[in-house]
Amino acid sequence: MQSNLIKKSNENYESAKLLIANKYYTSSIHCLYYSILQQMKLILIKEYSINDNLIKQKGKDIGTHNFLKSQIYSKLNKKSADYGKIFLNYFSTLKKLRINADYKNIIFDLRKTQKALKLTENLEKILTENFNYES
Repeated sequence: MQSNLIKKSNENYESAKLLIANKYYTSSIHCLYYSILQQMKLILIKEYSINDNLIKQKGKDIGTHNFLKSQIYSKLNKKSADYGKIFLNYFSTLKKLRINADYKNIIFDLRKTQKALKLTENLEKILTENFNYES
């Protein structure tokens, strides 16, 4: 499971870059978001022994994405309140962009896509600097 999550995360990130290079900006947002979400899930499984069944169970209550976000935020906030706040801000913004890309009648341009790419890179940096997992 662990190596599959990181493989999927990397594939989503690389797919996003290919989509951007080919000017499929709106579709790239989905891939960028899920590349981070899969890293978050891997961190909880690998470092905190939070298994997939618990993630699914909690997902029924508050939504899987919200559960992953709240768990990572909580763990980051214990290490550094600043990192916790920055993570929450960046992830919430990226999630909003993903919802807009997937569900709203919005087409993304290069500028908005670059914003999502920068958020993804910043989130990955925060995650890799604060957790021990292979990215």
